[in-house]
Amino acid sequence: MKKNTFYLLLTLFFLLLLVDTSAQTDFLHHRRYAKALFEQGKYAESLAYMKTKMQNQSENKEVLFLTGECLHAQKKYEQAISFFARAGKQKHKQANLMLARCYACMGRVQPAVEHLKLYLKNKDKLLRSELLLNPDFKNIEKDKKWTNLWKSKFYTSYEKKIQEAKHAIDLRKYAMAYALLDELLLKNANRHKALAMRAYLAEQTGDYKLAVRDFRQAASVRKKSFVYQWGLARNLARIKKYTKSLKVYESAVFRKTDEVAFMKDKAQTEFKAGKAERSEATVRDYLRYYPDDASGHHLLGKILANRGENMEALEQFGKALSEDSSVAYYFADRAEVYGNIEMYKNAVDDYSMALDLQPNKGEFYYKRGVIHLHIDKERACTDFKRAKSLAWHTADDFIVKYCQ
Repeated sequence: MKKNTFYLLLTLFFLLLLVDTSAQTDFLHHRRYAKALFEQGKYAESLAYMKTKMQNQSENKEVLFLTGECLHAQKKYEQAISFFARAGKQKHKQANLMLARCYACMGRVQPAVEHLKLYLKNKDKLLRSELLLNPDFKNIEKDKKWTNLWKSKFYTSYEKKIQEAKHAIDLRKYAMAYALLDELLLKNANRHKALAMRAYLAEQTGDYKLAVRDFRQAASVRKKSFVYQWGLARNLARIKKYTKSLKVYESAVFRKTDEVAFMKDKAQTEFKAGKAERSEATVRDYLRYYPDDASGHHLLGKILANRGENMEALEQFGKALSEDSSVAYYFADRAEVYGNIEMYKNAVDDYSMALDLQPNKGEFYYKRGVIHLHIDKERACTDFKRAKSLAWHTADDFIVKYCQ
């Protein structure tokens, strides 16, 4: 009897655990979806979605904060203040900043200053320049209370150096930025903000190995930082360490975040690592949240084309181009599929569109030449010779074979 009771309790425990895990998964999906709507400027839809799907979590601090953000974006400042205040009571780190912004938009200087003072006590606050340039504060920037606020010392000498480095990066004075950040890290190699800023600078200037090293170190200091882990995964992929990159993407911080943008990078890495099925699942998941994202549809098109599903690939490339027709490779990749199914005129048209966007791309001339061989040998030779003049030497053998 005791044995049966034990097994019954154990079964009940696991059932409750499964229900709880399922509820958490649903909540994360709903948060991601509502946030994606917000980021696409669909504020009313995001609010309606949260009201419908997240009633049981309406007092969750992240739900309160996102609701406030939607209302702030709609310029409904009084309503937004109510939600940010409730999020603030639950210690949301950004609540005081958003309260300050709302009050500033309403011209209420005193509460704006008071809430910004509270925000400036945070260690992870924005740089002074980022706050001063925020358009919400333009309404009060000439008020004496506002100018007096900045007479107080809210930033350490370290944070001021970070500000100098950021300013140098903005001006593209990269050598100066490196020098400032190197100096800070010589004093303390575990300063995560300096590490992260140097990592971003390294990524921007093409030094991906340094970016990996610095993001890894920053992530070891701040183990729960999604931003640092994403930077590490992204740059590991850039140096073709796909397995290591995917291992980072599988860590807990990515499973718990309400951010979605990383999914596209993860899908790209999976595709390059030869994991096409996983890549397709990831990018389709991403497109659930961002159905109008051109690069997401383009990536899905490449995955499908690689598997020989040409008509489905054409559909995805078409969606990508309907959202953004300014990217040459969207046309070129669709042209390649048209060539595979012997729709040569369509292929030529798409390569021509790609060349309108990138007229000095030897690769596109060469590939259009290969298509032209099926319909116009003279034009094929013109394309091959143009490709050769642009140092695309794959065309050399074709010139010898077809154009002598």
